[in-house]
Parts: sequence; C-alpha cells; structure tokens
Amino acid sequence: KGVPVLQHQDPETFADAVADAEESGDTIYVLKDVLDESNGTVDKNVKLDLNGHTLSRGKTGETNIYENSIVINQNASLEVIGTGTLQSASIGYPTFVSEGDLKITSGNITSAYSIISVRGAGNAEVVGGTLTATSGNSAIGNFGSGTVTINGGTISNNSAWTTIANQGTGSIIINDGIITNSEETLHRAIVNTATGNVTVSGGDITGHIYSGSGTVQLNGGNITGNIFAGSASEDATTSNIILNGATVTGDIYGGNGAKSITESNITLTSGTLDGTVYGGGNGNTTVGTVNIVLDGATIISETIYGGPNVLGTVENANIDIKSGTLKNVYGGGTQGGTTLNTTVTIEAGATITENVYGGAHKATIGDEANNSGSTTVNIVGGTINGNVYGGSDTDPVYGTTNINIGKDAVGDATLTSGEITILGNIFGGGHQDKSVVEDEEEPEDEE
Repeated sequence: KGVPVLQHQDPETFADAVADAEESGDTIYVLKDVLDESNGTVDKNVKLDLNGHTLSRGKTGETNIYENSIVINQNASLEVIGTGTLQSASIGYPTFVSEGDLKITSGNITSAYSIISVRGAGNAEVVGGTLTATSGNSAIGNFGSGTVTINGGTISNNSAWTTIANQGTGSIIINDGIITNSEETLHRAIVNTATGNVTVSGGDITGHIYSGSGTVQLNGGNITGNIFAGSASEDATTSNIILNGATVTGDIYGGNGAKSITESNITLTSGTLDGTVYGGGNGNTTVGTVNIVLDGATIISETIYGGPNVLGTVENANIDIKSGTLKNVYGGGTQGGTTLNTTVTIEAGATITENVYGGAHKATIGDEANNSGSTTVNIVGGTINGNVYGGSDTDPVYGTTNINIGKDAVGDATLTSGEITILGNIFGGGHQDKSVVEDEEEPEDEE
C-alpha cells in the first residue's frame, strides 16, 4: 500500500503525499525523475521509496530551513528505502533535519552541504545506501541529545569539513559501515566538539577522530587515521580516549593541532595501535594533565611519549604501564615541545625491552628560567631489559629527577607490585652529553 507522489497528477509533491499518508505508515513512491520544491515537513510515520528515480529537493535562494530540508518532526519518523538518488538542490541547508526518527536503509543520497542534521532529542540511523557530501559542512551532524547510529552503508565527505560531527551532548555509535574523508589536509572522519560520546564497535573508518570534551571508545573495527584528544575547533575540558579492541593504523595524541585541553585520559586495554602514543599534540597546543595507562593493548611502535610530538606543552604527564610490552617509555616528548613534570610508573605486568626515561627523547623537560620541572620514575614490578634514566635521552631536564624502586619506596598501595628485574643500570641523569639535570636527587631503594 502506498501513496503515489511526484508525478504530474494529484498528489504531485512530497508535501501533498505526506498530507495524504495515513498514520499507519504509508509508503511514498517516486514515480519519475523530478525537482520537488514543496515544504518538506514530515509529521507522521512514513517511508520514502526512491523507486529507481532521482528526487531533487530544495529551492534556490530559499532561506527557510523548513522549505529547503526534509524535516522530521518530533514523534514522527521517515525511512528512506529503494534504489535511486536523492540529491539536495540548495547550498546551506541539510537534506534531512531529524527532530524525530530518521532511517536510511538504501539509496544514493548526495548533497553540496550537509545530508543529515539531528537536533533536539531526534535520532538518525544509517543501515545502508551511500551518503556523500561534497562541500560546505559535515555529512552528518548531531547537534542535540539524541543518537546517530551507523549500522551499515557508506558515508563520505570530499571536502575539508568533517564526515560525522557530534556537536551536542548526544552519542555517535558506529557498529558497521564505511566512513571516509578524502580531504588530504584535515582529513576529519569523526569530530566530537562538545561533551557527547563516540563509540566505535565495527566498520572501516578512514580519517582522523577527535574526542572533544567527551569520550571516544574504540571497541572494534578498523580505523586508518590518528586519534586526537580535544576538538579541532574549540578548547576542551576533560577528554577521554579508550582503545578497547579496535585496530588503529595511526597515532594517538593527548592533544591536537591547535586547541588547549585541561585534562586528557588515554586508556589502552586491548586492540592494536599501529603507531605511537603521545601525551601532547602534534601542533602548538597545551595539555594541562595527561594520564596514559597501558594495560594490555598492543603498540606496534612499542613506544609511549608523555609529551608532545613536535610542538606544544604538556604541564603534567603521568604514564602507568600496568601490563604489556614496550621498547621505550619516555615521560616527555620526542622531537620538540616542552613537558614540565612527568611521572612514569612500571607495574608487575610490564615488560620494557629497552629503556625507561623519566625525561624526554629530544625535547625539553621543565622551565629553563626557574628550574621548576621534575621527573619521577616509580618501579614496583615488571622487567626492564635496558637502563632506567631519571633524565632524558639527549636534552636537558630543568629541575629535579626522582627514581623510586619497590612498593615501599613508591608508597602507593593501589599499584600491582611484583618481582623487579632490571638488566641494565640506573642513572639519576640522562643518557647523552646534553641530557643535563640541573638538580638531581639520589635514587631511593628499598632494602
């Protein structure tokens, strides 16, 4: 049973068809290729069958979103089915605005702007089909408290904008499907800009992911791109990244390229990271406190840095290796930037095949002007095949270094202690000639 629409007979417009549809959930059929400029409000439960045709929507020059977009009202629903194409003819307005429930089951949907805008307590689900945005805004944007669920389909953005944006308090849930962003500079697949949450449990994602002031939890799927704490456009408060089963081909950053973050938490419990972990960002950004916990995930580079990659500042970097295998651990950064204070903790389940550094690789620890920095290495268990350094590999520590070995010396009963094996030496300072420590404290050992 269905209501014929978009032919030169009554009803001939989308608005007419919605008005004629029954509350029981009629199907609106597209019976020919057509440009429809009628009001797109859906105030009941209906389906739209593209039926192998092309439906173009929107008015050129129209400034009212309720004239340009298909708007699903609260307590109403729309499901798009069938083969065919739905394309937006207007720039500046999304194809769909969901204040109720929107479901894309199939079809080819294209827009020069955004495709789906979820608002208020509305929801959207993509099960299949192809959604492509070519310029102007995110392909899917969640601006409210509702949920966007991706269970299939292919979603892409070919511009510098984001493929999926979570800009409210709601959730993005990725269970399956293909999500891509082909723009080479920013390459943003999923961006959380506020306090909402992003959960990835499956699918294939190409592009970077940002956690905003919320949480990105990576339970499954394949991600080709970097994972950044914070937002691409706004400062963040508390940002959480959890690797718990997914495979990530890229790096994980406790910062980002430009915006500051009060606190970043990176937890690595399972899954695989084919890249490196940095507590700071990859640009001139500031992270107040970063907490990195390795508890079983596989890090292919076998290296964790508490500080930045090249630029920026981390005020306090805390690294806790509970279990897992690494080559080297650095409390500070790698190629530049500054980390003011660091703490590196090695617990009973950890294996370090090379060295532990309280300081950095080729980056600064502390403030040169007042020698206010510090590094602390706490070892309560685990195996270290190389050396333990309170300082850095090559660059100075402006401040103090501290090394505590054994549970009593560390004095934290919450840590998992065990047998300690250190095959190399323990140095309060650094490794190479330039790794000067301005104020060094002797290692504390327990009898």
